[in-house]
Amino acid sequence: MSQEPVRTPANTPVRKTVGTKELAEALDCDPRTIVKAAKAGKIPAFRIDKEFRFDPAAVRIALSNNARSKR
Repeated sequence: MSQEPVRTPANTPVRKTVGTKELAEALDCDPRTIVKAAKAGKIPAFRIDKEFRFDPAAVRIALSNNARSKR
């Protein structure tokens, strides 16, 4: 029995998301900083109930674009 790959409605690949704590650990900062940045729209995020979720690749791109624009 072979398993079929997961398909989304838009037929896009499913990416792993991380929570606030995991992202804060990866970026070596306080989780409150992550929440403030998400609420301000500085990093891409979405909510599931009351918890923010993040796509690490999208956050990396947003932070590198933000750093470039400040030069």
